[in-house]
Amino acid sequence: MNLKNKFNLEGKVAFISGGSRGLGKACALALAEFGASIALGATDEEKLIEVSGEIKELGSKEDIKEIKLLPNLDYKMVLVI
Repeated sequence: MNLKNKFNLEGKVAFISGGSRGLGKACALALAEFGASIALGATDEEKLIEVSGEIKELGSKEDIKEIKLLPNLDYKMVLVI
């Protein structure tokens, strides 16, 4: 059994705070590669959109959706499903 079959995350959603760079980005990409839908949060909107695009290239079937949970703070979220 290969690793992707053993750790299949299809149908699961992972929320990654700080997902625009460093460990957060690495975790988001790894979880997406195993089939998870990803909700990314970060303060750097430009980098967040860049990472969202990288996740989409891994096989996400739907569009990126921006979610503003905290409108008074400079914190952006996107959901890649």
